[in-house]
Amino acid sequence: MEIKIEKGIQIPKLKGTYPFAEMEIGDSFELPCDNEKKLRSQRSNIAHALLKYNKDAKQKISITTRNTTLFNLRVWRTK
Repeated sequence: MEIKIEKGIQIPKLKGTYPFAEMEIGDSFELPCDNEKKLRSQRSNIAHALLKYNKDAKQKISITTRNTTLFNLRVWRTK
């Protein structure tokens, strides 16, 4: 099998999973989680995504998270 090398192909920009760019201070969104493991995983994913967002964004933001039910997570923009 011969593999063709191509030049000049643009890498598509990734769209973020979380709507940080559209959020204003006081806005929030909720993430349903099935179990404790998923809840911890979502918190970790959000923290990582926020670090990446703030690294690339012109305006840095802050968030806070709370459990709204046993396995639902709500994320608020605070700054």
